[in-house]
Amino acid sequence: MPREWLFNARFAGWRSRWANAEPRRLLVQATEAFIDRALIDWATLLGRARGDRDRAIVQNLCFLDSIREAAGRARSTNARQASGRREARPAPERRSPTSLLVRLVVVLATTQVICSLVVLATALASGESISNRAPQVVLTLGFAAASLFLGTVTSRDPRSLYLLAFFVCAASAFARGALTGLREGWAESIDPVTQGLFPETFIPGCMWLFALDFPRVRRFTVFDMLTRHGAAATCFLGSLVFGINVVAAYHPVDQGLLVYLLRDHPSNAFWHLLAATLVPAVAVVLVRSHRAPPSERRKVARFACAITAGTTPFLLFGVAPIVWPGVGAWLLVVSPFQRIWLVRLVITALAVTPILATAAVIVDRPLELQSILRRAWRYALARSALTALVAAPFVVLFLALYGLRDVVIADLFADSRAWLLLSCAAVGCLLLFARSTLLETVDRRFSRRAADHRELLARSLERVRNARGQREIMVTVKRELCKSIGAAAVHLLVPKGGDAFAEPFGGNTQLPRDAAIVAMLQKSTTPLDLSGGGPLFALLPKEERDWVAANDVELAAALTRRDGTVAAIALVGHRVGGLPFDERDRWFVTTLTTAAAAVWDSARSTSRAGEAAGHASGRGEAALECPRCGVVVDTGPLPCSCRVDASLASLPRRLRGKFIVQRRLGAGGMGVVYLARDTTLDREVALKTLPELGEGGVSHLREEARAMATLNHASLATIYDLEIWRHTPVLVVEYLPNGTLAHRLTGGPLSPASAVRVGLTLTRALTYVHSKGLLHRDLKPSNIGFAATGAPKLLDFGLATLIPPSTDVDRQRGASAPIAARAPFAGTPAYLPPEAYEGAPPTTAFDLWALSVVMLEAMTGVNPFATADRVRLSHRGRNSHSADLSAYLSDLPPALGPFFERALARRPESRFHTSSEMHSALEAAASSPSFS
Repeated sequence: MPREWLFNARFAGWRSRWANAEPRRLLVQATEAFIDRALIDWATLLGRARGDRDRAIVQNLCFLDSIREAAGRARSTNARQASGRREARPAPERRSPTSLLVRLVVVLATTQVICSLVVLATALASGESISNRAPQVVLTLGFAAASLFLGTVTSRDPRSLYLLAFFVCAASAFARGALTGLREGWAESIDPVTQGLFPETFIPGCMWLFALDFPRVRRFTVFDMLTRHGAAATCFLGSLVFGINVVAAYHPVDQGLLVYLLRDHPSNAFWHLLAATLVPAVAVVLVRSHRAPPSERRKVARFACAITAGTTPFLLFGVAPIVWPGVGAWLLVVSPFQRIWLVRLVITALAVTPILATAAVIVDRPLELQSILRRAWRYALARSALTALVAAPFVVLFLALYGLRDVVIADLFADSRAWLLLSCAAVGCLLLFARSTLLETVDRRFSRRAADHRELLARSLERVRNARGQREIMVTVKRELCKSIGAAAVHLLVPKGGDAFAEPFGGNTQLPRDAAIVAMLQKSTTPLDLSGGGPLFALLPKEERDWVAANDVELAAALTRRDGTVAAIALVGHRVGGLPFDERDRWFVTTLTTAAAAVWDSARSTSRAGEAAGHASGRGEAALECPRCGVVVDTGPLPCSCRVDASLASLPRRLRGKFIVQRRLGAGGMGVVYLARDTTLDREVALKTLPELGEGGVSHLREEARAMATLNHASLATIYDLEIWRHTPVLVVEYLPNGTLAHRLTGGPLSPASAVRVGLTLTRALTYVHSKGLLHRDLKPSNIGFAATGAPKLLDFGLATLIPPSTDVDRQRGASAPIAARAPFAGTPAYLPPEAYEGAPPTTAFDLWALSVVMLEAMTGVNPFATADRVRLSHRGRNSHSADLSAYLSDLPPALGPFFERALARRPESRFHTSSEMHSALEAAASSPSFS
């Protein structure tokens, strides 16, 4: 060979280079497996290394792997226990050239399936019969459904990509079979994406690639290396057959051995080769399961059961006649009806096989399937259906135009089908313009996401700004992140001691101060993306990756003080629906945590100034309470036996140094009430305050305090004082230890005599209140308490207002003005009179009506005007407001019948005009002989 040939030198070293190629590739593969944290058989790998240098590299990798495993074992175990023993997410896999090629195959097969289904739907709409193609259509839909399901969880388990490719390629083959036999022009309309392109040639290769990682076993064993060589050979063979069919589609092959590799050759050698290379891949999965961990073996067992259950009918009626002639003879004599049902059984079993196999592979526990279905696939299905809906008119338009490509334009518009073309174009344009709105609607429905992040952020910032202390800041940030960006869980960690960040309310999540995550948060002004597929996740140490996986952390953001130190760390879990967080979500987290850090510094300064009795003891911060029994503690575990997580109270444990808050008595739309001990006067009091700070609530509570301060009556709860805690008013009110009428009615109705005594007492109280020019406006059983002596007292003057002038003009305006034209009425709907729903201004008749309803409810145990239909309730008027009082009055003393018929008359002029008149009528009814 002439020396001037440039490749002569390379040819001379060919033998040595070939000999060294295998060990060199082996080291590269070992390094990649080590980086991917795969299980490796180091002993076998060391035996395959050649030379001292290669052995030293393998030994170093083995040593590093042992250190990494030992360092992370204890901490990862604790993290899994703290998070409820959740299984850690698999390490993210790098996208190799093989996976990229498989994705291209998936795109090709998916395109063919969609186009084929569109053609079949269009043919069916045009009158074409496809009943004889029902088996192919059913199988196509079955494999396509499994592919869609796998597509939503590919990020959860990267192995599902190859199974997805297997199913979508099979769906493509069945879809092409469904097009066979259609009238000329239908199948040819999608030739650009189907002619010579047969994704099914890659079905064996996809199964072999799937078998490489399912189940997960140790790498570099002898069987593992043989499996990888088999996968490489099968993928090469599939690519070769695919290329031959592509070439043959445009340059026919009539002779030679290559003709037998064509898909439609009469010898069916193509399909025999496909089966011969596919079956060993399934066998490899079963053989590898013997060396797999128990969880993987369970998946393989379920996978094998799914394959067996789906293919048994096919093998029974397809292969059995060949082996047992008696079965074939029986099939020849069965009736047509029985044969149809046998075919249906076989097709149905084959159609559900991919769905069962999918569930077996990706579900760690059988019961987990329901939660997976709830999270991601419904959202993906909705978006896919919406995309298909938008594209469908244009696809139909394209296919119709392609089928009429030989028609002159003038003749086309003269044809009746022109209206179909114009309709498709109009509908397609309309859907295209409305696409963003429809997608936002789907987002709001499935991922709890609002269309406008700015509006959400404005509301969240207002709530954070109004937070009273650092504890309430943390609770507000957690609530707003869950509600606004759809996070399934949010944990806030604060410094604990000098070596860790931990949850302040008794949670188990902890993060060391020297963790790499903390160091990155100190230098970052944006949230850290710690999702499994993110670049930061791969850079973390092994123990921190395990910690992130065990605690299900997707984003981490720091609340940084002015001096640069980290005040708290917000850990955001996965998004509801399984979707990743986008840039708008990260922007939302950044803005909210930045604002929360500023409010945090302000609250810290306020506490140091001593406004709320000492930050060091926690008395200036909101206390903790049991959401079930209401017991209040300053810090630490709850003393009750309810076994629930503590929630944030609306008051500190010690208020102004003299009130010790003991437990929550109740909460409603107008505030929350706590039982407290007045240490100065040694008595129990009720503290009423707001669940959160707001301008409207503060003014509302101040007005209630002023209204109660002007009243002094034995049947009205007494106000003792008005305190201020962190800009929030706190009403110090008389405590009524015998509970409320609402609580008493839970044990059954009162006797008529007891109810009348309550009514007489409260009518006197209303006479006094009305004489002071005030209306209560929210009289109901929960606002009537009982003192230690048993005497009833009116509570909650939060809606109390001045009595308006009772001029005729005002009455006419009130009776005619619609509700929408007036300020929204206040009060409890079930206790409002009919005229309130017609826009009438509040008068003394409102309180008298409410008290009459309360008395009737106390005697019968039922409110005849209560309804769950708020729409009907809010639209009822004087003429439509009715209740069959006779059904409720039949069991009461006869003397009370006339009283309630007048007190609850439809027309205001037919009722009692003053509380004194009502008191006299009730007193007369009680003294009547027919009352007993």
